[in-house]
Amino acid sequence: MEKITYNCKFQHNGPNYKEFKMARKILSYIIIIAVLSTASLEAEVIKSMPMQNHMILTGAETYPHASGYPLNPGVITQSPGIIIGTTWYDYQTNGSTGNRIALTDSNTIYVSWMNAYAWPTPPRHVFHNYRDANGNWNFDMGLKVDERPDNSASAGYTTLDIYQGYRGAIDYHYSTATSYITRLAVDNADYPGWGYFQRYNVYVGAIWPYIAIDRNNRIHIVITEPADNAEDPHQVFYVRSADGGETWTTGEIVDTLMTISTVIDASPVSDKVIIAYTHPTDYETQWHNDIMYILSEDGISWDFRYGKVNITNYLQDNDSLWAYTDMDVIFDYNDNFHLIWNAQTIDSDGYIQWNTRLFHYNSATEEINLIHMWPLEDVWIVGCDCGAWNRPICKMNMGVQEGTNILFTTWTQFDTTDCSQGGYANGELYMSYTSDGISWEEPVNLTNSHTDDCFPEECDSDHWSSLADVAHENLHIMYINDKDAGGIPQTEGAPTESPVMYLEIPALYEEGGAIVGIVTTNENTPIEGAFVRVLLDGNQIETDSTGTNGRYGFFCLSEDSYTLEVTKTGYIPALVENVEVTNYWTKILDIDLVSTGVDEETALPERFNLGQNYPNPFNEKTTISFELKKPSQVLLEVFDITGAKIITLVDEYMPAGSHLVTWEACDFASGVYYYRLKASDYSDVKQAVLLK
Repeated sequence: MEKITYNCKFQHNGPNYKEFKMARKILSYIIIIAVLSTASLEAEVIKSMPMQNHMILTGAETYPHASGYPLNPGVITQSPGIIIGTTWYDYQTNGSTGNRIALTDSNTIYVSWMNAYAWPTPPRHVFHNYRDANGNWNFDMGLKVDERPDNSASAGYTTLDIYQGYRGAIDYHYSTATSYITRLAVDNADYPGWGYFQRYNVYVGAIWPYIAIDRNNRIHIVITEPADNAEDPHQVFYVRSADGGETWTTGEIVDTLMTISTVIDASPVSDKVIIAYTHPTDYETQWHNDIMYILSEDGISWDFRYGKVNITNYLQDNDSLWAYTDMDVIFDYNDNFHLIWNAQTIDSDGYIQWNTRLFHYNSATEEINLIHMWPLEDVWIVGCDCGAWNRPICKMNMGVQEGTNILFTTWTQFDTTDCSQGGYANGELYMSYTSDGISWEEPVNLTNSHTDDCFPEECDSDHWSSLADVAHENLHIMYINDKDAGGIPQTEGAPTESPVMYLEIPALYEEGGAIVGIVTTNENTPIEGAFVRVLLDGNQIETDSTGTNGRYGFFCLSEDSYTLEVTKTGYIPALVENVEVTNYWTKILDIDLVSTGVDEETALPERFNLGQNYPNPFNEKTTISFELKKPSQVLLEVFDITGAKIITLVDEYMPAGSHLVTWEACDFASGVYYYRLKASDYSDVKQAVLLK
């Protein structure tokens, strides 16, 4: 069955929901530990790893000499979202992920990424895509941003923010034979979004830019000088422009670091700007770091000598925690800032434990809280490496919901039960949130793209994601669906053309919560056309039917305990009771159906039929059912007692089968109405009574 809903106040509209898939199977901790215990009998297990300094990539590196795998449209991806581009350069950042997706004041979206669009000698560029306020993407596979004076130059390592509330400002660096240059491209068209950029030089000699634009449209960028060797420290610089990028302040030294961790953010409600980074306690390793920040109250005055605040002060002992290279910073709408980072224990012999902790600091409470730890046991299987600059939890990013001030975070999480044939762990994207700035909810697997033992072009390693700072009803995420795990410029895995994904998921709801999930066979194959009902005290509340990926969703549900009923011809019905819905959250519920062995084709309707709406009489909304014996152009309209048409519920070509349409009649007066179905040469009319 297929369901169409109209006029729900918090409905997730448009085609994006059809592309959305939440976690398929969230394993319990007990199951995970059991899997690890079983794996330990079959594979070599290690409990720690030695410290190793990784080379920080600039983009000037030589690509590995290997055959590439173009994107195969015949391979079905498990990863949710829509493809807005591709890249042969899966790797997007060395350390902190930064912002590569942002919303404008008019709810349009800019996305940027580092793109190599050929193999084996890929020219590396910065690409972008733009979604208008109606949900349409302007470019099928994106459009190039950089315009390089030297044709031999190679551009990349991009982040972005929004200038003047509606123009994308995309920074990146490019390399020539003699120097590295940081550039800024600002969309300067009268009607932004079509790739007409004004480009400016920002700084010569420092790269890896991270950008923030304050409420006064001052552009703030932090950049880092490249080091010759992995064990060498490097200086971080800060520059600012007050005229849209035409002129810049002289670069000021922020600090000297061992990692590419520096991030920056500007308050949406004041002039404050903050710079944060992982600061080394010595300059011999990249692994011994504290978390530091520097705050400017007006976005202009900085004290880079005495204004640094160390919030961790980690002690070096046998079980000491240390920060590494990934972190993020964001201001909320109460003008408080938040920091998140990953940390791990390193013993006195220099061995790093695998279990990685994700921490959060709230400036309002001045407290550090644990968001998540993974793996739960300090074990890892040999031959399933996370890759250079990665940990089992890494590449975290934050967003804030305006109005509720609820803080979200996303990250990549690796698991030794999901490894590529090349010996690298496949990533999945996770998300958690806090409504009080202290306690964090249980993480949710957003992509659930398990492809263990996969070969190149068949993997779904979801990594290098970015979450838009601004969250309204939905969260906006971009990520790379790497078709072979590992970062290709680090010579990890095979070169593949990987999709650049956009994922939009429901965030929180002003009224109640939501239930979403996937209906599958007991062999984990998505089931299309399953009919899903939500019941409360035995009464039907909502209905939906699954799309091609088996997904369903119910939104605007009040806080209560519900029952879900799932039916599909050829399968044993499923009933799930005591489904708890709480305010401000989405309940993930995936359901398996067991086949009865009956051929579904024999169960198609034998005739056209218009059913009586239910309930009838009804209050505010009712469900209309109809059957089509063959694919047809369908017109379903509602008329008042005078014969005047008041709404068209369906006007489209629909497949054969049974269908449901929900009519939300909140805006109509009580009375008698008539609804008419026209399909092929069939026509019928029935009466509905609205009582308020």
